Amino acid sequence: MCTLSWTLLGGAPGEGGYFLAFNRDERRTRAAGLAPRVIEQGGVRALAPIDGEAGGTWIAVNELGLSLSILNGYRFQGAEPEASRTWTSRGRLVLELCDAANLEELSRRIAAVRLQEYRPFELACFDSRGRAGLSTWDGRRLSFRELHAADRPLVSSAFDDEGARGQRRALFARSVTGRGGERELERFHASHEPSRGAYSPCMHREDAHTVSFTRVRVTAQAVTLQTSPGSPCLAAPGVKQELQRRVYLRST
Repeated sequence: MCTLSWTLLGGAPGEGGYFLAFNRDERRTRAAGLAPRVIEQGGVRALAPIDGEAGGTWIAVNELGLSLSILNGYRFQGAEPEASRTWTSRGRLVLELCDAANLEELSRRIAAVRLQEYRPFELACFDSRGRAGLSTWDGRRLSFRELHAADRPLVSSAFDDEGARGQRRALFARSVTGRGGERELERFHASHEPSRGAYSPCMHREDAHTVSFTRVRVTAQAVTLQTSPGSPCLAAPGVKQELQRRVYLRST
């Protein structure tokens, strides 16, 4: 249960970097997430908060300027086989792939993963050239498409996936002008419209709520990730981590 939005930071794609905002919604009984930290995968350093229950993550950004965000594929649950089996946490897939350099590499690598071990998901990827893509695993088939500004925000909800997506996208269209600035996106993610409840971006239900708010900022000089615990309406500052950007040439 999550909401993801993004915007480019000045200039043409690939010139000014990008900004992501991510609300993580979870059941109230789930273990609290752990503060963002530096991890290393395949010789590449990355920043990611860690799921306190399953050990994966919902969002990561690496020093090459590539970020990954995963949303549960609730709309595909009808296609999901063997519901009673043991699954690999989808958040672990983000950690496994977080050293990718660009969209092309990510697409090659995810196609080689044994996706039958994972429940359905949507994996959004943004690279240092300002390009964005969405890999979708519906439980049977993997597909990929480019993401554009008109696709914002991406939403998943276990309560009413279609209804929550429709309400939040309508609010985004009303409240974010043009490609949107960082402050506009932050206000959207803290919003309780149309009312404080299951459909607002800052989500509150009896059994679940928005448990954290993460912002990723990528420029030519550095990448930063800041995760604030609790609902974004609380405006908690959270923990911020930063890595200097670098060019990485993977050996063949």
